[in-house]
Amino acid sequence: MFRTQRGQGPAACLAATFGLVAALAAPAHAADAAWIKRAGDALTIDTTGSGINAIAAGGDGRQLFIDTDPAWIVVDPATGKAMGAPIPGHRDTSGLVAPTTSATRVFVTTWGNLPQADKSGRTAPKQGGELLAVDVTGKKSQRLLELKAEPHVIAASADARRVALGFADGSVHVIDGASGKSLFGPVKLLKGIAIAGQHVDGTEGVSALAFSPDGARLAVAGEDVSLRVIDAAGGKQLMAFAFGTLSGSGTNTRTEHIAFTPDGSKLVTTAQDRNLRLHESATGKLLGEPIRFPGDVSALAVSADGKTVFTGDNDGRLQRWDLLAR
Repeated sequence: MFRTQRGQGPAACLAATFGLVAALAAPAHAADAAWIKRAGDALTIDTTGSGINAIAAGGDGRQLFIDTDPAWIVVDPATGKAMGAPIPGHRDTSGLVAPTTSATRVFVTTWGNLPQADKSGRTAPKQGGELLAVDVTGKKSQRLLELKAEPHVIAASADARRVALGFADGSVHVIDGASGKSLFGPVKLLKGIAIAGQHVDGTEGVSALAFSPDGARLAVAGEDVSLRVIDAAGGKQLMAFAFGTLSGSGTNTRTEHIAFTPDGSKLVTTAQDRNLRLHESATGKLLGEPIRFPGDVSALAVSADGKTVFTGDNDGRLQRWDLLAR
């Protein structure tokens, strides 16, 4: 989930700046352009106007787990109808949430001012937070990690064994979902952009994260409009490319949401330019033409059978898309 709006730099082509693999070439065949199509009308999931923050598709294909500010909701992916009562109060609304393919376990962060006594005994505010594993049904939480900095984005592997946090300084941290033990990092993967020898402020942050279905790889997107795939255990870079250009006009192509297809061979992405895209996960090659989304995408998921893409928006609506290129 992308939460923080960052400062924007001057318009410039960044492929040469990064030295990354160019991956925005046009599709080889016109027929390949039709990789996705809208499936029916959008379904209203949350009527409070708070929006959809995160989506996870159940492994059995029969459930869709949706996080909104008021509650955690399990719905029928075909109709959008709730399957049971919403579960309220499972997280701090100021934090982030990473759902898994199980309706009973999510990972959340908290962040805010914590009371702290100074040397004189007076209480002074100090910012801090935690990474928690939450049993939604039993409303029990396990503290996995004390946070020294506020996470920018969060993602969890489908089996809940790994959790990844991305930060505004370009750092990525992968944590064991059961013990809280650090598996990789925190390490700074993104260092921002330098144009004409000058650093562009606000271009270091991690803007999106996603684990591959087996949890072995982690897709990392940045404010520097790059997208890369790394080995989730050791951090080795497996693929990277420049996603587009950075500008101050609001047409940035920074990736805001990522989802792997079930076989791990492709990436579905949404960007700040409001386009859905399909890429080869091994090379970053664009498959088909970008598809314009009528509004902001606030959440993204792919069904376990690879047939459907789900997008959520800030008005609490769920849109289903038939994924034709599988």
